Amino acid sequence: MALLGGLIHFALGGDEPVGTGLALFLSHLSALLLMAPIALVPFSRRPLMVKPARIAEGIVQFTVTLALAGVIFSPALPVPVLFTLFPLLAWAAARFRPLYVVAQLAAIALLIPTLNIALGGPYRDMNGIDNAGELVQLFMICAAITTIFLAVGRSEREALIDDRERRTALLRGGFIGAQVGFLVLRRSANGRLTIVEANDVGYRMSTDNWLEDLLERWLKHPENDLTQEVTLENGRSFQVFASLAGATSAADDGDMAVGVQLVEITDTIAARDALARTLERERAVTVELRELARQKDVFVSAVSHELRTPITSILGFAEEIDDTGPAETKQAAQIILRNSHRLAEMVEQLLELGRLADPETHRSVDVSELDPVVIDTIDEQRRTAERSGIAIQVSTGLGDRLVGMERLSLGRVLTNLLSNAIKFTPAGGTVRVETRVAGHRGVVTVDDSGVGIEEADRDRVFDRFFRASDESKLAMPGTGLGLPIVKALVESAGGQVTIDDSPLGGTRFTVELPLTAKHDAAEPAVRVAREPSTFR
Repeated sequence: MALLGGLIHFALGGDEPVGTGLALFLSHLSALLLMAPIALVPFSRRPLMVKPARIAEGIVQFTVTLALAGVIFSPALPVPVLFTLFPLLAWAAARFRPLYVVAQLAAIALLIPTLNIALGGPYRDMNGIDNAGELVQLFMICAAITTIFLAVGRSEREALIDDRERRTALLRGGFIGAQVGFLVLRRSANGRLTIVEANDVGYRMSTDNWLEDLLERWLKHPENDLTQEVTLENGRSFQVFASLAGATSAADDGDMAVGVQLVEITDTIAARDALARTLERERAVTVELRELARQKDVFVSAVSHELRTPITSILGFAEEIDDTGPAETKQAAQIILRNSHRLAEMVEQLLELGRLADPETHRSVDVSELDPVVIDTIDEQRRTAERSGIAIQVSTGLGDRLVGMERLSLGRVLTNLLSNAIKFTPAGGTVRVETRVAGHRGVVTVDDSGVGIEEADRDRVFDRFFRASDESKLAMPGTGLGLPIVKALVESAGGQVTIDDSPLGGTRFTVELPLTAKHDAAEPAVRVAREPSTFR
């Protein structure tokens, strides 16, 4: 700006460019330095504390500074004593905020040129200097620079104070005010431990000299940090973490600093012990429930065995009456036979479930062709379906492939699924059976157009004796044992059975069984020991 101004004055008015440029340089530099503290000096983040004493000090300082500046730059003094103004500027920079100092410099910058122009001043009147204004600007530059240095120093000091206060607050909050005990100890060359620093929690936790004894034992061989749980006689438990913060040189008599952290875990240990006791009780209850379940199975099996003999007698005499008795007794005999067969089937199912639940029972490893068993089962159930007005559709796709299940068990699975589908399908409905290959498994699906199974009941239909709450389904005769037998037989052969919605509108049961190579069929089979069935 000074160079540009000097050139313009020379071009337009023919003035000497050096003097003009110097005057412009000093005036712009002084103005810039007066504004610099606003941009360069960070303002304090501390809240402004309005204190009467500080306000009074500021008023006195401001008044004295302006008054002295007015006297110095007026013709009243015989000699210029401009330096007397600098202590007052230093006072302002050291005691007040940067904004206050900037305001004072601005006031002085307005006062001094005004006095110099209106009344003269120490430079013009006493020494006859023509360009006294440049000296005035030079004075303002020196005052601004001095004040900036002092203001920056004060701001840095405040920043350090703020940082120290934040560190102190962090230390107090994280160390002194923590709920964990912290201690810093010094171990002198003679082996004595003294506490250098500790929070209140650490002091309270380290009473009764238990910590000192523990540290003394550890410090005999302090190769590793100390991590130990300690339970005191009063029942309180602590976790102790200790490490050597470092050993000083031999000139310091070999003192060592030890950092210790104490965490009270009394409640944690109590909760852990309570959890262990609870788990032990639950384990005992589980064992008891298993024993009760075993006793129930034994009881059901024993009762079923005991029921077979009287049922056999009832069936035998009822058949005798039906064959040779008078006509008036035939109807009663047929009712006895029908209900006895139902009771016999339930007893047989209970016995089968008992055998499947026995962990010592070895299932058969025999194999069989799935498609022929499916055809035979459908032929057995076709008459029942025709009496109910239900059409059975069949599609076989395994051919002569073998599945890993013996024929008797496979027939029982298919019989239960097919009879279940026929039972819950209304007249005029359809039951469809399909077999196919899926990877290394043979799959058979049984679809029906019946009432279906609710989503909430699908996980429970394989439970023993489960019956749906729907009244229409409860009206159907049944024991709730057929599907549990299906699931147990299929899973014992390494397969799985699932339930889904059928495209026919009812339920789809899907049974997957592992396919087996043909040569496996020639191997001897280990079969389950079965009692001969009286009712088949």
